[in-house]
Amino acid sequence: MAGRLYLRMLLQQDFRRQRILRDRTNPFDIYDDVEMFSRFRFRRCDIISLVDMFGDELEHPLRRGGSLPPLMQVLVALRFYASGTFQQNIGDLFNVDRRTVGRIISRFSSVLSRRLGEYVHLPATQREADEMIESFYQMAGFPNILGCIDCTHVQISAPVVNEFEYVNRKGKHTINVQLVCNADMQITNCVVRWPGSVHDSRILRESNIFRNFEGPEKPLNGVFLGDGGYMLRPWLMTPIRNPAGRAQENYNTAHCSTRSIIERTNGVLKRRWYCLHAELRYDPAAACNIILACIVLHNIATTLRLPEPEPLDEEDPDDEDNENDGDEGEYHAHACERRRVLAGQMERNRLVQHYFNH
Repeated sequence: MAGRLYLRMLLQQDFRRQRILRDRTNPFDIYDDVEMFSRFRFRRCDIISLVDMFGDELEHPLRRGGSLPPLMQVLVALRFYASGTFQQNIGDLFNVDRRTVGRIISRFSSVLSRRLGEYVHLPATQREADEMIESFYQMAGFPNILGCIDCTHVQISAPVVNEFEYVNRKGKHTINVQLVCNADMQITNCVVRWPGSVHDSRILRESNIFRNFEGPEKPLNGVFLGDGGYMLRPWLMTPIRNPAGRAQENYNTAHCSTRSIIERTNGVLKRRWYCLHAELRYDPAAACNIILACIVLHNIATTLRLPEPEPLDEEDPDDEDNENDGDEGEYHAHACERRRVLAGQMERNRLVQHYFNH
């Protein structure tokens, strides 16, 4: 309540008192509702809610130019995330210095990334998981799904340190981001730290999901869906490479139809926050913070059921169109790995016979 009263005071008084923030630089005054949503990806009421949620952590004075109200800091950051444009252009829009824009983006991104666990998480209980499983089942009849997993590349500037590690298969410097989503395109798990040269399957093997579900005591009952580049496990279902018979074809069809939700989620994330589709002109650490911030905001927007952005004119330049090749070959030589793959095959065969043999 105190936060909302503070916002009203800002809207009614602060902009009038501060000459640098006259009406012509206040988006709440110069844009209508459609223009606000187009430029900031949230409605006015949603932006006020964001300030209410995160404003207390933004109230530190900037090093130069006095202090900007939390509302203006949120607007500056949202405009960057939504456009991916140069800091100078955003500074011109808000009549603030380019370096101030950079500090605002860094600060708000850090605030959001620290709150990641509040907005990005798998179900806390099996009851919640069962609700998610039912939502997935309604899509294409694939049972017991906890989430769909995939990676997406976000282009960054060439790093100064270990530059070669960030070059992906298309020759661009990227962060390879692992995402898990539910049937509503909410991101329920993410790994944002690996250079673009690292294969998707390696990222999964080093993740908490792998450690938690590979062990004997799984936190939840259910499976994830991944493409053919991932390892097959009792908890991770991949397509059948050479389906034999109608049942296996039905399995593959349902798998493909259901797993497409993660590709759609990747697309919506990058269309909503265009900075992830363009090049992030930041070092890896700062870029990862921005990516995490966009993931948090994506989940907030999805919870609010805000409209999806329009499709981009061009395809994502840094995502692989084909299944990830992975680096699974080196693991298959180990007896322990072969046993786990065999267990995955047995579970997949059970699903085929019980749910797709019709």
